[in-house]
Amino acid sequence: MTRAKRNPLTGIYTPAFSGGAAAFSPDDLANLQEWLDFSDVTTLWTDSARSDQVDADGDVIGYMDDKSGNGNDVLQATTAKKGIYKVNIQNSLAIGRWDGGDDALAGSAISAFDGDFTAFWVSKEIGDIGTPFSSDDTANDKFASYHHIGSPYYLGTYDPSVGDTKLVVADGATSADFYVFALQVDGTSFTGYRNGTLQADSHTISGSVPNTTFLVGAQQDGVLGVFDGDLAEILVYSAALSSADITQVNNYLLAKWGVS
Repeated sequence: MTRAKRNPLTGIYTPAFSGGAAAFSPDDLANLQEWLDFSDVTTLWTDSARSDQVDADGDVIGYMDDKSGNGNDVLQATTAKKGIYKVNIQNSLAIGRWDGGDDALAGSAISAFDGDFTAFWVSKEIGDIGTPFSSDDTANDKFASYHHIGSPYYLGTYDPSVGDTKLVVADGATSADFYVFALQVDGTSFTGYRNGTLQADSHTISGSVPNTTFLVGAQQDGVLGVFDGDLAEILVYSAALSSADITQVNNYLLAKWGVS
């Protein structure tokens, strides 16, 4: 397979294609700290001990390997709180499905959320409000990819010193579609992308709270903002990526998941 090549002057990758899919990979970029890919069944396990691999539609997800190589795996020991593996859902790929009740995977804190970071995820929200993933301390959210379906569609953070910081990324977004989102924190400002397009709305954030837990599908240990919908892929970089690199990752996700 031919790899994508990067122009040293522009920073833009020229995609190489093999079997219709771009050869660019998220780990081609430095500072990738978390990579959860629900379409890669080899990273999914039904039990929190990582002894029984997911291999069929409807299997529960009790453990998920981090593909970044950093060991930021996530798990759930309680069967009733495990998401479900569903095959052939979006662009013929499998996803993780969350029930909006108490499903969540948890792992150790990701240090990226203590400084500048760029996060990407592909999801479809079925319920009105939900959190595809968050970084918090059981009482407050350091960062939460907080969705609010309808008009507008929010991403946001929560800090008790300043309250909610919401970023409008998609007026009129619906619960019928998958979206590719990106959120970047650079110093005290954060901006968002939807389906590869930079949103005009941006905000300044301040303050901090402890960053002790990484959660997939919920906030605050699964007691708030529980996600109701489908999760496809999550990427977290411990840096404010350049606009060229953000474009590369967005294009990779848009093509892979068939989102337009």
